[in-house]
Amino acid sequence: MLATIQVTPAASPTAADNDYTRLAAAVGAATAGDTIHLRGTFDWTEAHSAAAWAKGNDGLPGTPDDYSIQVPANKNNVTLTAARLGDFAAPTQTIDSWLPRRHNASSLSEVVDLFR
Repeated sequence: MLATIQVTPAASPTAADNDYTRLAAAVGAATAGDTIHLRGTFDWTEAHSAAAWAKGNDGLPGTPDDYSIQVPANKNNVTLTAARLGDFAAPTQTIDSWLPRRHNASSLSEVVDLFR
């Protein structure tokens, strides 16, 4: 079943719930055909978000997913969209069509860098 996953910034970020962990969780939960819609301005410079981003999906420093969100293998036809340019990435894009593949995984770190 196709779903739209709404992601909003954390109002009071914590180590477990911040802008990075919310987006990483949405990417992990999405299935083929889903849309991840970002609503709001995401701040990865906030202390908790920055610390989580530095460790990546696995939560461990010094591993290949640091400063990225690794998209699980075979996570195809997932769309990332936002209403405004300030909402992370205004153009609607499919994750699998515009992120480079690395060892059957994709990284959102390049996307974040594009919209800074």
